[in-house]
Amino acid sequence: MKSNKQRSFGLADILVADDLSKVLASILSFISVFLILGSLAYVINPNSANLTVTKTSLLLVGVTLFSVILTRKKRPNLAVLVMLIACGTILFLAAWNGAGIMGPAFIVCGLLVLGAALYWGQRIGMLTALIAALAGSILVAAGRAGWLVNNERSIEDWFMWAVLTAGFTLMALMPGLVLEYLEKLVSQVRQDEDEVRRLNDDLEQRVADRTIQLAESEQLLKIISANVQDVIWTMDFQLRATFVSDSAARLRGFAPEEIKNEPLQHALTPDSYMLAAQALQEELQNETKENPDPNRSRVLHLDYNRKDGSTIRMEVRASFLRDEHGKAIGITGVNRDISERHWMEKALLESEERYRKIASVISDYSYSAVVDTQGNYKPEWVAGAFADITGYEFDEYQADGGWENLLHPDSRAQDMLDRDVLLANQPVEGSVLKIRRKDGQIRWVRNFAYPVWNKSEARLTGVFGGVQDITIEKLATDRLQSLNSELEKRVAERTTKLENALAELESFSYSISHDLRAPLRAVNGYAGMLLAEHHSDFPPDIIAKLSAIKENGQRMGQLVDGLLQFLHSGSEQIERQIVNPGEIVQSVLERLRPQYEGRQVKITIANLPPCSANLRLLDKVYEGLISNAIKFTRNCPVSQIEIGVLERDDRQVYFVRDNGAGFDMKYYDKLFGVFQRLHHVSEFEGIGASLAIVQRIINRHGGRVWAEAEVDKGATFFFTIE
Repeated sequence: MKSNKQRSFGLADILVADDLSKVLASILSFISVFLILGSLAYVINPNSANLTVTKTSLLLVGVTLFSVILTRKKRPNLAVLVMLIACGTILFLAAWNGAGIMGPAFIVCGLLVLGAALYWGQRIGMLTALIAALAGSILVAAGRAGWLVNNERSIEDWFMWAVLTAGFTLMALMPGLVLEYLEKLVSQVRQDEDEVRRLNDDLEQRVADRTIQLAESEQLLKIISANVQDVIWTMDFQLRATFVSDSAARLRGFAPEEIKNEPLQHALTPDSYMLAAQALQEELQNETKENPDPNRSRVLHLDYNRKDGSTIRMEVRASFLRDEHGKAIGITGVNRDISERHWMEKALLESEERYRKIASVISDYSYSAVVDTQGNYKPEWVAGAFADITGYEFDEYQADGGWENLLHPDSRAQDMLDRDVLLANQPVEGSVLKIRRKDGQIRWVRNFAYPVWNKSEARLTGVFGGVQDITIEKLATDRLQSLNSELEKRVAERTTKLENALAELESFSYSISHDLRAPLRAVNGYAGMLLAEHHSDFPPDIIAKLSAIKENGQRMGQLVDGLLQFLHSGSEQIERQIVNPGEIVQSVLERLRPQYEGRQVKITIANLPPCSANLRLLDKVYEGLISNAIKFTRNCPVSQIEIGVLERDDRQVYFVRDNGAGFDMKYYDKLFGVFQRLHHVSEFEGIGASLAIVQRIINRHGGRVWAEAEVDKGATFFFTIE
């Protein structure tokens, strides 16, 4: 959006097309009703003047209804333009045939000026005011020449023209709806700020929870990778595998890629497949019975085909995979190799147990190497999952250059540091390195190396250790770090956007508020001069309108001052010091004494403990709360105001309590809004900004402010300061 110094600012810049059409349709419909009522003038009192009013009103009704149709067709700009040109022409002709600028037709032109200013902004409003002023000068000249039908006037027409022209100009500069819509924008931005803060807190909690889950999953995956010997799998109801652990390939002599999409019918012998299919149908039928056991499982002994043509007997324990509602959505199970049960007695079973313990470290490999006097390493042997991790057989590994060829260039610096540690006769505890497999794939490993030290030669003569494949863990960690970085970046971007939006909004508010002060003083001054100097010259309706202009101008001035105070409370630096709230309260009561002198007011002040706060801002907090208490107890025979402190959750809670008018708690959401009032201005004066200022000051101190009240039984305002 351009600066308000470079462009005009009106409703057409604020509202989207749909909302703008709805607002215009409502306003024009409302105007048409009053014009229809005006058209009844001749029916009520038939005379030539009222006949002119009736004709003019009917013409204006027609133009207004045509503009309503345009707004319904989503053409609001054309509708406003038609209203300005057509209604301006009709009113000018009515003024020409009537009393000129002294008649109601020309005065009503002020509404056109105000409408143009509100819709298109100050520049178009000024242009419309100039056109109205030009039309008025034509009417003045025509009146002096005697060309008008009714040329009577009670005061000098040039003076009336000047006053009305000034009024048109000032109405173009004072679109009151801007302040009202600005208040809505302020409230919306504050709601958006709270929502962003809530979403950020929720997102941070979810990220923390997800981080814990990932850590647990990584730990579980590490345990499974290091210890699993059985086959873990899931299938759908058509017996198609959706997941199979790599141990299935190892047990059957295949590479994992060879059995990735293998149908169960090919994996099992024909008899075992028939047995598995029959068991599935039986369990699906049992699932339809009343109250089936959701935790039940089925154990089968099935023969699987191996790559070399032999078979392997597995114990299969299967159960249904269920969703959060307990509905069966698939099958899951664990297979265990039980082939030795058919071939061996008890001794062979014990041998099987030893085999499983050895297989439990299949995901790692151990190694040994000798180191010559020049510090060169020569591999001696490897054991475990060396081929699975590196893709090399040991002979190939030696022939292709050994460790130097296997190590990725990115990890050479870390490897040199590890060697320096070993040369210092210290172990390498879990160094993370990147390697390149024989097939070119990149894997991450954790290396544990322990030195073999020759004391007589005082040098390193060998190394033994183990290597653990941590590729999955590393990728998951990198992904988590990437997600965290992306999240931090997005949070920072959204925070920056929000801070910029708030800064722009406050800057705009200051500019609007300051720019309105001069025209407001002019309005009040001119209206006061007219009332004082020409009170006897004006008819009663003009006096009433001038009085309304003056009163509303003063009211608007109060709103501008309140808005500036509200904005200033959020921009002032918080310079804390240890302050005595009791002294502040005494000072505030002394300043406010003229407000309650002559009334029966009982004020109770407790011993208020000191706190760390900005002295001037805390003074504003107490001034706002105490002045409200004085004001809203005005109708009480005896006003009772209590200023005290209490302790809640190990915190000092300050409060101001009164026995005044109170308020209905169902309107609590509006209590701390800018320019929000819960009582009519005829009952209690004010603009509704003091509580908004109090809340902003307390929030900037890291505290909280809230209220409890009941209608006609008083209110209590509490606040804390961190």
